[in-house]
Amino acid sequence: MQSAMMEYLFLQKMKKNTEQLGTIFDPQPSEISGNIHCLTDSNEIVIGHVEITQEQVKRIFISNSQVPDWNYDPGCVFIEIDQ
Repeated sequence: MQSAMMEYLFLQKMKKNTEQLGTIFDPQPSEISGNIHCLTDSNEIVIGHVEITQEQVKRIFISNSQVPDWNYDPGCVFIEIDQ
């Protein structure tokens, strides 16, 4: 769980540094450090964060009655033929 918190904080800093600048009331830019480092030059500044997690899949089924105002039209025409 500690890794997820680190990733969250990294993304929050990225958001503040890129989206919330421009007025005197916005937060000041801050130094960003992630968990990626240059192997050949330790003084090289690298920005990024990598996290590996387990894949999760969830399937849900809904009926038409659960979304009455959806107005989905599949484009198919249903024709009943009497024999």
